[in-house]
Amino acid sequence: MSGFVFLSPDRTSAVKIHHYDEGFATELQAYRNLRKFGVTNVHGFSVPKPRSYRPDLKAICMDCVVSPFLLDFAGVHFEPPDYSDDVWEHWHSEVELRFGPNSHLAFAVYGSLQQYGIWYTDLRQSNLNLDGHPEAKAFPTDESDAP
Repeated sequence: MSGFVFLSPDRTSAVKIHHYDEGFATELQAYRNLRKFGVTNVHGFSVPKPRSYRPDLKAICMDCVVSPFLLDFAGVHFEPPDYSDDVWEHWHSEVELRFGPNSHLAFAVYGSLQQYGIWYTDLRQSNLNLDGHPEAKAFPTDESDAP
């Protein structure tokens, strides 16, 4: 977990307080990349729009989104990860295990974000929420073993 998220009383915005400077800087850069291209949605998944930020607090205030959504850019890469073939194979297996018949959606999001200079490897249901996605198939999920 890269930080804590606090929902505003009116439920229109949230503030994410990051644990580490690196996660804060990474997430902020990812939002800047997406804003530069006008991205608010990736394959039917809403992406929060940042409202403001405070580096001294490692805080980003953003609009709330409803499912289906894509969140948490603190662990992304801005260049292709230099993973070994074994690591990539394990990563693909984990995505397929987590998303089952919907893994094609997760892989599509991963592929599309690359055109914005973002390699998003932390694909899990808490970050890529499928609820309400028109292409999502019913699939029981259990992330209790997620890192």
